[in-house]
Amino acid sequence: MENDDNSNEDSTRPPLNPVRLSSVPAERISWCWPHRIAFGKLALLDGDPGLGKSTLIADLAARVTTGRPFPGGETTREPANALLVLMEDGLSDTVRPRLEALGADLDRVHCLGPETPVTLPEDMEQLAEIMEREHVKLLVLDPLRNVLSCNMGNDHDVREALGPLTALASKTGAAIVVVRHLTKGGSRVALYRGGGSIAVIGAARTALLLGKDPDDPQGRVLAVTKSNLGPIPPSLKLKVISAEGDVARLEYVGESAYSADNVLTAAVDSVKRSAFDEATAFLREFLANGPAHVNLIKKAATEAGHAWATVKAAKMRLGVESNKRKAANGAWVWELPPSGEQNGPARELPPEFQATPRANDNGSAPESGSGVADGREETKVANGARAALLGVMQERTSALEGQSATGPGKDDDKDEPGESAKVTGTDGRRR
Repeated sequence: MENDDNSNEDSTRPPLNPVRLSSVPAERISWCWPHRIAFGKLALLDGDPGLGKSTLIADLAARVTTGRPFPGGETTREPANALLVLMEDGLSDTVRPRLEALGADLDRVHCLGPETPVTLPEDMEQLAEIMEREHVKLLVLDPLRNVLSCNMGNDHDVREALGPLTALASKTGAAIVVVRHLTKGGSRVALYRGGGSIAVIGAARTALLLGKDPDDPQGRVLAVTKSNLGPIPPSLKLKVISAEGDVARLEYVGESAYSADNVLTAAVDSVKRSAFDEATAFLREFLANGPAHVNLIKKAATEAGHAWATVKAAKMRLGVESNKRKAANGAWVWELPPSGEQNGPARELPPEFQATPRANDNGSAPESGSGVADGREETKVANGARAALLGVMQERTSALEGQSATGPGKDDDKDEPGESAKVTGTDGRRR
């Protein structure tokens, strides 16, 4: 009986009818934004909160509704209608002022806001009816997580939810752009940094990433992460600037040598560099009054929130000497080199603590691993509790000679001897 039921279900499936490719008329891709967003296709915009994704979407809508050309592609066209599904911004106090500042044709902009939430795939039919009725050529869903009712982390659920959206783009000829936040993880590969399943970026025919410009803290870089429709275009530099009434608008300032992966690498490295600078300042201050037992340094570093691997990298940066003879009980101690010798000669830092590669002077993409930590700008430890802790620990290390309360620990013998041959500087002194 069970087999009969299955056979009945299978009989309702449409037959498979292959199409001879020679009978399919050839068509060129119709670009909304040349080489970045195509009509009739699904596109994805990734980025961290607060970088200007909503302003970028508003700028996109303004250009579509007025027919103005896009940066990096001077194609002009007839104005078209847009439907913005915005689940985070108020229409009256945020969306309208933003679009007005960007010069959008508000008569061509249709919106569904937080007051009328959209849920997909449940509302797909209604969405399709609106798009056909209003002749919409640009649909934006921002953010995707607030629109999809399925589990964003489940590949099967995401494909089932986005499949009808892809079909809707093809049927209406509209460009559909979904906006997604990046995860908090530290991946340097843009394809894997977006929230949810990999099926999201898999369904998109083009994917863009908005990130901070590694060369300008106030700047942004818009890079193409993937394109199934053609070659990857150059990344674009832009700035988010204030317009009248404290409304943000965009200013494109040329091309950037940074790829999507470069932008994410710089963002990840900046976090590590900040921790590295703090650990360097911590270690310099801790050793300012003389040599200190490695176990006390390790304990103080842990109390202050520094990873031991980062502190050891700071030790290399400062050229700190490891010495067993200065401790009466034979334990390892660390000591700053003589004044003027800090920051060199010291052994090469691990790659994760080296400076972020910058674009070359000729505008070419930076080579991976080409940066070297300069150590010229240190972050001072401003936390009062941390400073107090350092004071306590320095008192305990001031009488290090003959100290027996803190003997050599297993970490001392494990860490220091393995480094002794590796940290010799060009002057023959051990670092």
